[in-house]
Amino acid sequence: MRKALLFVAIMGTLLLPTTAIGDTEPNDDFDTAEQIVAGSYDGELDCGWFSCDDYDYYRITLVAGQVIYVNVTSTPETSVTLYNEQRETKGYSGAETSHEVFRVTSSSAPASFTYYIEIHRLDGEGPYTMEVSIVSQNDANSGGDAGDRFDTATFVADGIRYSGYANSLHYDTDYYAIRIQQESQVTIDLWSNDEESAHASIDDEERHSLSALVVEYGAHDNVTFEVSEPQTVYLHISTIGTYHFQITLNPIDSTDGPFDDGSGSDVLSQLWSWLPYIIVLLILVFVVIAIIAVVKRKV
Repeated sequence: MRKALLFVAIMGTLLLPTTAIGDTEPNDDFDTAEQIVAGSYDGELDCGWFSCDDYDYYRITLVAGQVIYVNVTSTPETSVTLYNEQRETKGYSGAETSHEVFRVTSSSAPASFTYYIEIHRLDGEGPYTMEVSIVSQNDANSGGDAGDRFDTATFVADGIRYSGYANSLHYDTDYYAIRIQQESQVTIDLWSNDEESAHASIDDEERHSLSALVVEYGAHDNVTFEVSEPQTVYLHISTIGTYHFQITLNPIDSTDGPFDDGSGSDVLSQLWSWLPYIIVLLILVFVVIAIIAVVKRKV
């Protein structure tokens, strides 16, 4: 839970009521799963005279891009599994008496959907406590999770240091885009967290690779490359946990060249300023030719 709270302090809003609520039977399968919200819940898994209560199921409603944390402390040995609405496994912790399971939901998921929590008794019996917290992400000040593919990339501005959260273990790679208006030198700075390395890939508008960057945990690095024409450039970042990045654009002056004195004048204006000298030179050449012709006639 400590990691979850640290993440919340950096990235978003934590939804965690403090009131403890007991589980309501029957809630032994998907169809009878108890509807809950973020909070703390007390339950029990044990055996009676005629049957055993081996499973407790809960369901909770999420929105796209939210992170769900489930922390379970139990007297019996248990496993904890997270399922999505299609009842596919999205998180698991097994054969323990203390669990921390979390899942970053896709930013392209439906506006509202259901997740299921399964607590399974493996050995022993007795009470458990489950804490469920939901974090609303704020990648790059977007108010949610950054896009998870090119088509849903989150647009950002240059010169601003942004923060984000990703979980590549659960296929949550963050995609960003920036519109470049002219030929520019582009610098990507990337900071990783203290526990995981961070990987960045940069692609052009045609999805061709422009550059890549790997930053070891607790470090910072950057990469610089040039973009020769106006286009949208994509940055996708994969890591587990928080990261920071900044995109810096330095326009390249297309007038720079052998005729440029740094004033911004183009070649044509430079030639125009040289016109008097060219005329004088032509007159001198004509005079020399005329003198040579006169000398030859006298000889």
